[in-house]
Amino acid sequence: GTEREKEIALRLALGAQRGALVRKLLTETKILALLGGAPGLAAARWLLSLLTRYQPPLPVPITRDLGLDMTDHLNTYGISCLAGLLFGLVPALRSTRPDVAPTLKEGMVPTRHRGFGVQNGLVAFQMALSVVLLMGGGLFVRSLAAARNADLGFSTRNAGIVWVDLALSGVPAAEQLAVRDELTRRARALPGIDKATSASHIPFLFHASGGFYSIPGADPPARGSGHNVQREEVDPEFFATMGIPVVTGRSFTIDDRPDTRAVAIVNETAAKRFWPGESPVGRQFSPLGSERTVHIVGVARDTKIERLREPAKPLFYFPITQSPDFDLVLVARGRPAAEEITVMLKRMIREVNPDLMILDARTMAENIGVILFPARMAAVLLGAFGALSLILA
Repeated sequence: GTEREKEIALRLALGAQRGALVRKLLTETKILALLGGAPGLAAARWLLSLLTRYQPPLPVPITRDLGLDMTDHLNTYGISCLAGLLFGLVPALRSTRPDVAPTLKEGMVPTRHRGFGVQNGLVAFQMALSVVLLMGGGLFVRSLAAARNADLGFSTRNAGIVWVDLALSGVPAAEQLAVRDELTRRARALPGIDKATSASHIPFLFHASGGFYSIPGADPPARGSGHNVQREEVDPEFFATMGIPVVTGRSFTIDDRPDTRAVAIVNETAAKRFWPGESPVGRQFSPLGSERTVHIVGVARDTKIERLREPAKPLFYFPITQSPDFDLVLVARGRPAAEEITVMLKRMIREVNPDLMILDARTMAENIGVILFPARMAAVLLGAFGALSLILA
């Protein structure tokens, strides 16, 4: 509109009607808007085809219906026309203002510098917005790098994970422990596998279960009569396989059987919260409403459980032989690639019992990727929008 002011003024001086010129300019802007909407639809189709093929790192597959239908085409056409009217009307009215003579005379003298008007303000705003978006994307990239280097409390090196639900698979409760032992034994015998373990939960795969406990000597909870603490049932090789050091006391052994005294290992946060300034090894607690006494035999290092930025939480570990659970998570590490280890575990489970329901199978890196997914997507989206905004500016 600014560049064509002299042309419009000359048309007005020659007798053109202002309404006709406004309609002409609006027609041009609408054509430009429609020419922008057409490749926009083509780009949308291409991006949606990429998006539908991408499978986010979630425990269940997700099917997305993201196709473009007639409503989307009509919406694009309507938005394009509206954009042409909205962004073409003000320049058209400004260019066809009736003060023709001053505009024509401006071409005969050097153009004076105009002040900081609306046009310059819009350009400055667009530049500022693009910088803000790029800085936001950069900050998310920095946060993503920090999250990748965060101390999770366990080893993230080459490992495969398979999650089986024994109850949904139809395995009777009395046989679940035997099936678990068989699968764990076979996992350790796979070629190239150095360590393997079974547990009811592992960090980040899904939420750990909790329980209420009566802890002698600990301050009573603010609500209720028992302390709510998260728990995991693990086998004797769990801490060595996961790379979680037992800092005080001992780990579980094959001697921790159902007919021996009940034992548990607590994490460092639980030791500090319930037995501050003391060693919890040798202390006792009981599940709320139960007469069973559990003896603490060790203290394990803290780990992240559900989120990267979560504060440390109390956690009790129980030997899976004394506290069976219908959820079975197999973790194996060795010389093969993590993807190959996962395939080997799945194949082994099918050979033992093809009816066992595998809820999830992934590598340790993919398991960590679930937690990093929001930060990664934010970094990609903000960076892409910031780059696009900067190019347009």
